[in-house]
Amino acid sequence: MNALLNIGLIRSANPAGGYVRIHDICALFDGFAVCDHKHRVAIVPDGEDTYICHVSNWSKDKAMAIAKALDQDCIAQYDLEECEGALIGPNAQAWGAFNAEYFKLL
Repeated sequence: MNALLNIGLIRSANPAGGYVRIHDICALFDGFAVCDHKHRVAIVPDGEDTYICHVSNWSKDKAMAIAKALDQDCIAQYDLEECEGALIGPNAQAWGAFNAEYFKLL
């Protein structure tokens, strides 16, 4: 799948906590053979900074595995082929449905 992703750069509340490093995202993409075509970081003064990227060779299974590896509740994704958004991750239900108003674009 070709997709746009929003990945938060703060780890979910757990004993480790902390921040997600861009290096960690890139290493996981390499390990899962995900191609990152273009990316940027959105700096949010009163919120969570977000890694925004356009990827190919993406799937819901990869999204779930990467969300878990980065200690994310979920990853917001917009499927460019099906023109639909979704939240994928171990705690996606807690965030409700995908909301395009909060989705950051490249």
